[in-house]
Amino acid sequence: MRKKFTNWRRSAIIVLGILLSLHCCAQDKTDFGGLSIGPAIPVGAFAASNNTYDKAGYALTGVDFNANYMHRLNGLFGIAANAFSVVNGARTTDNNSYSYASPSYFSFGIMFGGYIKPKNFPVYVKAMLGFCVVSTPYMDIVDNAGNDISYDASAAVGGVYSIGLGSMIPLGKHWAVTVSADYKSCLARPSVTSYNYNSYGGNNTNTLVSYNENVISIQAGIGYQFNTGKAKQRGHKIRYRH
Repeated sequence: MRKKFTNWRRSAIIVLGILLSLHCCAQDKTDFGGLSIGPAIPVGAFAASNNTYDKAGYALTGVDFNANYMHRLNGLFGIAANAFSVVNGARTTDNNSYSYASPSYFSFGIMFGGYIKPKNFPVYVKAMLGFCVVSTPYMDIVDNAGNDISYDASAAVGGVYSIGLGSMIPLGKHWAVTVSADYKSCLARPSVTSYNYNSYGGNNTNTLVSYNENVISIQAGIGYQFNTGKAKQRGHKIRYRH
């Protein structure tokens, strides 16, 4: 165990060293705008399946697309804005239950927040808040006991927050590759109409789902760095070390 920990620590130091060596060739610009895309891995109840759709989302790994903007306020802090769109599929079978889903979960929204990143350090920490719209798919679930319940598609508006780490690797004077990992939670909970086919005469019920759409988003992308404000007036440029 100690050897494994030592190897993990050595690997982390090597990765950090590579990022530092790539990043130190350029000074930070004040502003950054970019696009990124990557897998959205559902976690918690959103990814669970327990034959009760209002308590488990049956969600599969999907795709998260982001448009990002960051503005440095000083040598340590900055502000940020983000627009995102996430699509997650749903399981069609799970053990002894069967769920039939129309295409997927869909969410989109906008967030604002801040980040911490010392100048010329490769990694930043970012936290954001905002609002989002989530849409749940039509689901028909039949369990091993023969219970058959369908849930209509529905949508809702609610809050969203994210927290994570990221890095920018310069490609030249302005362009940079970005990598990041974030935990994102859409708090909107749609009210879905369920219909129990095994109830005598049928039974319609309005049910509020009890889970948030939580994902771990791993992103890669490209962006453009530039100066604004006083930095632009002073004519600051990226300076390369020889």
